[in-house]
Amino acid sequence: YNKKLDASAKKSYQVKHYKTKACQQCQVKNLCTKSIRGRYIERSEYHQYVERNKQRVQANPNYYRQRQQIIEHQFGTLKRQWGFTYTLMKEKQNVLSEVYLCFSVYNLIRILKILGSENLKKRLKSLYLIIFNKIDPFKALFRPLNYYKKFLHNSSSLIKMV
Repeated sequence: YNKKLDASAKKSYQVKHYKTKACQQCQVKNLCTKSIRGRYIERSEYHQYVERNKQRVQANPNYYRQRQQIIEHQFGTLKRQWGFTYTLMKEKQNVLSEVYLCFSVYNLIRILKILGSENLKKRLKSLYLIIFNKIDPFKALFRPLNYYKKFLHNSSSLIKMV
């Protein structure tokens, strides 16, 4: 029979339940199940996709182990510690923008924890100078190097320039 799961939530999905009375007379029932009523199998409407994903994981265990180490930590932090369990935007492009913004904040916080605030400021200032020279090479040609050195010591001037 079909049953809708999670009726209180906005999204629900169909599942199919399989059970048989043949388990009652089966002599190896204890090898199959510990349930008194017999074996009971539940399959969701997405079972084929879950199985396909399980096969991919089993075929490439090293790849998925590396993926867990690299990317799953960010998702876990966003979901469990930051409460980012849903998006406020609609449509793929907007949702991706929201997710990318969260990942950018996550990465900035992580960099800040690893490098420390002073080291991060120094690196950002030097990065700004590199980008500034690439964006506007004509100004770089006509300004002496001393012009840029003063910005390395005064971050508020950098903000005004931007």
